[in-house]
Amino acid sequence: MLDTFDGQFVIFVDFLATADYLAEGLKRRGIGSVRYYGGLDEQGRADVLERFRAGERVLIATRTGGEGLNLQFCHNLINYDLPWNPMSVEQRIGRIHRLGQEHDVAIFNLSLADTVEARVIELLAHKIRMFTAVLGEVDLILGCLQSDHGFEELVRGTWLQGLAGGRLNEAFEGLGRTLSSARADYDRIKTTEAILNEVFEP
Repeated sequence: MLDTFDGQFVIFVDFLATADYLAEGLKRRGIGSVRYYGGLDEQGRADVLERFRAGERVLIATRTGGEGLNLQFCHNLINYDLPWNPMSVEQRIGRIHRLGQEHDVAIFNLSLADTVEARVIELLAHKIRMFTAVLGEVDLILGCLQSDHGFEELVRGTWLQGLAGGRLNEAFEGLGRTLSSARADYDRIKTTEAILNEVFEP
């Protein structure tokens, strides 16, 4: 990906050990990188961000980097470890897809075939249609689920239920139908609001 696409990259991982592994692999290929993680103090974080702004090719960030960073000078993002919560994915995207961004943004979500992560990407991409949604819409779509459980709990429960019954595909297909219905409910609400705004617009 780094050979194919120009510009700097933000790579999100879940574990510091993964960040170290990627940094070492990039170093062997002659690609400069910096690591942004929770163990850094305020000055350390500022130094890492300054080095990235100054031209280091890759910023490898743990979950700490998913919130509050303004990195719109970069337009490539890799989710090396994909969060199960779509709001976390949206927050990560919001680090580079924000006011001041002058390029098309490229988002890469990595997963292994036939894993829970692959199924989560399928749900996000095709059932919620997250990657065509406006930032902020995903929370509203999930609000239409009419469930006391968060998205991660739904995925975890579906996974455990499917494993226990030996029907993992059927379990995830059921969750997919639920998410498709939530997206349809949200789209109807949005259409109704647009009509009402036109009717009552002064």
